[in-house]
Amino acid sequence: TTRGFVAARPTEHFPFGVPCAARWNAELTRAFCRAMTGRNATFATAVFDRFKLAAGVTRPMYLEEVLCPPNVTDMRHCSYAYAPTTTAECDGAENILVDCEPATPSVSRTVPLPPTRS
Repeated sequence: TTRGFVAARPTEHFPFGVPCAARWNAELTRAFCRAMTGRNATFATAVFDRFKLAAGVTRPMYLEEVLCPPNVTDMRHCSYAYAPTTTAECDGAENILVDCEPATPSVSRTVPLPPTRS
């Protein structure tokens, strides 16, 4: 599948946590998709959405900032800033759902023809 929630940790000695939803963007979504699928594709249609966790629930480790070079295919080539506690901007109360290849309905549109002259 090419759809799922983003989880990260600085090393295997830390619990998984959520990225800062306020700082997640379309470029990170595409980098994440390239890294998770192992394909060097553009993922131009990749999308992400923010989902609130249950009231009062936060994740233990927060991925505050991710900076990736253009077209990165390995997330280990990105730089990360971890915040072990919440901040006003990054409260750890949202999950990021990424869909690397969303199903897009095929849209058809009939363009009206101009009136003919007799």
